[in-house]
Amino acid sequence: MKGYLGKYQDMGVTIYLTPDGKHAISGYMYNEKGEILATP
Repeated sequence: MKGYLGKYQDMGVTIYLTPDGKHAISGYMYNEKGEILATP
């Protein structure tokens, strides 16, 4: 998945684009231990 960083209302946001390019997911990505992998 590709990830993008942006800014909305003065806050950082993370957006992930699905491999087919048809959907975007906003939020945090976690590993199997529940640890945040990427933050805005």
